[in-house]
Amino acid sequence: MSLALAQTPPRSFLGHPIMLVPLFLSETWERFSFYGMRALLILYMVNHLKFSDPAALDILGNYLALVYAFPMLGGLLADRLLGHRNAVMIGQILMALGHVTLAFDGGTTPGPGAEQALFVGLSLVAVGNGFMKPNISTLVGRLYEEGDPRRDAGFSLFYMGVNLGAATAAIACGWLAEQYGWSYGFGAAGVGMLIGLAIFTWSRPYLPADAMPAGKQARLPIWLVPMIIGLLAGTWALLQAHAVMGFLLSIGAAAVVSLLAYHTLRNGTSIQRGRMLAAALLTVASIILWFLNEQASGSLNLLADRHIPREVYGYDIAAASYQSLNPLFIIVLAPLFGQIWLMLAQRGRDLSTQAKFTLGLLLTAASMGLLLIPCYLADGQTLISPWWLVVSYLIGSAGELLISPIGLSAITRLAMPGMVSTMMGLWFLGTAGGDFLAQQVGKLVSIDPSVAGATSNLGDYVTLFAVLTAVGTITAALVFLLQPWLGRLIAEPKPAA
Repeated sequence: MSLALAQTPPRSFLGHPIMLVPLFLSETWERFSFYGMRALLILYMVNHLKFSDPAALDILGNYLALVYAFPMLGGLLADRLLGHRNAVMIGQILMALGHVTLAFDGGTTPGPGAEQALFVGLSLVAVGNGFMKPNISTLVGRLYEEGDPRRDAGFSLFYMGVNLGAATAAIACGWLAEQYGWSYGFGAAGVGMLIGLAIFTWSRPYLPADAMPAGKQARLPIWLVPMIIGLLAGTWALLQAHAVMGFLLSIGAAAVVSLLAYHTLRNGTSIQRGRMLAAALLTVASIILWFLNEQASGSLNLLADRHIPREVYGYDIAAASYQSLNPLFIIVLAPLFGQIWLMLAQRGRDLSTQAKFTLGLLLTAASMGLLLIPCYLADGQTLISPWWLVVSYLIGSAGELLISPIGLSAITRLAMPGMVSTMMGLWFLGTAGGDFLAQQVGKLVSIDPSVAGATSNLGDYVTLFAVLTAVGTITAALVFLLQPWLGRLIAEPKPAA
């Protein structure tokens, strides 16, 4: 085979652009690393480093908020300066370094070295994710032309790649951490990140060219290195300053929304302004999705650790392994949902984006409401059947598929030219807010270490799940009422006669 032929990949795969495959695989392995570490994180802090529940939840909330806040900056830099491909590469390198650092364990009795390795590793992953996350999604969107009916199906398949990595990570990293030690669990996550980096490096020349502003080319300025070092130092400090983190998150959100509004009002047409407003409102609705779903890494992880029997049907199940349920269900359901959207689109009967959001929020609220039942009926018992958690994750996964991949697709479709990655960053900033708030409400079930003999109480989970169910249901009702108006904002502009 000639070199020219070897460098010319086929044009499509299963009806989609061929370059969806390496993006899918790169994201799969990157998410293996990210979710493998996330499944272990709060259990590592509480059970190994001996942090109190409130302290561990604060660190987890700060970390998740930063993970999803930095894409705002990474998207802006990619749109205006770095280019999407360069930004993804930078992000993956930083994340690989972060996971290697997290594999440092400090021994059976961890000391200050283990704690600092935790904060340094989390800082590298958070900053790296900011460069990688919005821009790899943007590259997926650029594989499809405007109005291509395959777009939602393509994002659903890409989302399956995210969850394929997450599902295998929670099982593999959880088992390794329990059987051989925390370093092995975190180390496996680092190996996954390196594989993702290798796949993206190979595919980079074949990906769509960066869409830079007129007259500009993608470049890596010399001041980028000190800027990244400054971001890492700031992240390290913010991970340990919860009150400051909450304040900055609020200020940052207000500043970003103001910047986008100014740019849209000054440069956008009336149709573009309406579509940007719709994208912003969908982002607000997505905050509630993550407010509910991100209980998985905090309160639901602790529920599995403290209130689910360790032995199930003769098998010893690590608490972290339950983190695989959501991505496993996504893997099963994503192709089905993708085919449904494609079939409905071909028949001209596709559900609107806002209708999918309404149904998704209702299902996610129902997944929390379901867990009310065993906690309420526990009557002083300390353990509940794992099947309640399994079914809850199943329902919540269906709800997530109706919002998250559809929202990613909508953002790439609705954002103004030159603002796609920045708008994608806003989407992830909304995720940051939802994740941050999720860990705060999760404190309803935390153990107070100042109280002698304090133990986790299933009665506290009743209050938690009641609050979550109410918030999700009310938000779904509001989106339902706004459907006609949102539909007019989202509608594709009619071609000139």
